[in-house]
Formats: sequence, structure tokens, C-alpha cells
Amino acid sequence: MARPLDIRPTLEEYRERQRHVTALLLGAAARHDFLLLEPAPLLCATGRCQVEQNGRPLYFDEHHLSNSGAQVLAPLFAPVFR
Repeated sequence: MARPLDIRPTLEEYRERQRHVTALLLGAAARHDFLLLEPAPLLCATGRCQVEQNGRPLYFDEHHLSNSGAQVLAPLFAPVFR
């Protein structure tokens, strides 16, 4: 009997993959005074990062969010627009 394949990356895998970019962005934020928004709390709340929600893919390729994925992150932007 085949087991379902879980393709969701772990939070640790996500952080490792993003390590270099995160370091660059944190450095830029310190120099240029901008707020860096962190998507992991919304995408990886369970310790594994969502790749779909309600049957809709959250990514259109390996690294880029689809429209559905962008909608998941919409709450991150609420404080920016207050």
C-alpha cells in the first residue's frame, strides 16, 4: 500500500533555503530603515510549510507564490496600511 507523499518543506528547511536572502534583507533593512515582513508564521505555522490550501496551489513554481499564496499572506500587510 502506497503512503501519501508529504512534499511540504519543514520550517527548518525553509529557513535554511532562505538564510542567504534573509541575511541580505536584514542588512538592507538596517541600512535603509524598512520593515521586513516574515511569511513563515502564516505559511509554516505547524512546523511544515503549506504548499496548497483548499485544493489550490500556493506556489506557481518552486519559489514563487501564486495568487492564492499571496492571499494567504495578505494579513502581513494590514499593519503597513493602517
